[in-house]
Amino acid sequence: AGQRLPAARVAAQTQYGGQGADYRVPIDILRFESVPAESITLEAAWSVRNAAGERLHEARFVQIEKVEAPGVAPLVSAHAKALAALAEEIAVAVQTLVQAKR
Repeated sequence: AGQRLPAARVAAQTQYGGQGADYRVPIDILRFESVPAESITLEAAWSVRNAAGERLHEARFVQIEKVEAPGVAPLVSAHAKALAALAEEIAVAVQTLVQAKR
């Protein structure tokens, strides 16, 4: 999401706890499954909260990516695609909130 929001300061919670952030995005990974040479599934619940902790947006995300070949590399690639799709969804939601605030 950080690449999609270039003007934003984006950090993992462990980096500095989001101190001074306008928005926080808690993400609960509900499912992160791999079926070699078949598919991966990423399911997450996430929300956007303001600095006061109020929930501004809430969503559930499910992405299934096909894995066309055996081995670890195709699984990793499929998981990376799913995580990128999740990041994109979050970035769009945050951008929408920022634009609405202006």
